[in-house]
Amino acid sequence: MSLFKKKKEIPNPLYYVLNEKLAEAKEMGKSYFYYGLLEGEYDLARAWAVTNRVLFEASHKNGNTIVYKISGF
Repeated sequence: MSLFKKKKEIPNPLYYVLNEKLAEAKEMGKSYFYYGLLEGEYDLARAWAVTNRVLFEASHKNGNTIVYKISGF
């Protein structure tokens, strides 16, 4: 019996969307895709990019949203 209970990690919806976009781009034979992020989502998206070993760079700004190019897969 453990003294400490492990909390279940709730999957982040941003990870789900990025995984879907990545799979869709691979299926279509593309080597990149664009995705717009709000300021608060940057750290999560960057962690996702490191985990999936893809390049993650700012492309342009559209209003309050910064659009990133995700490539290298």
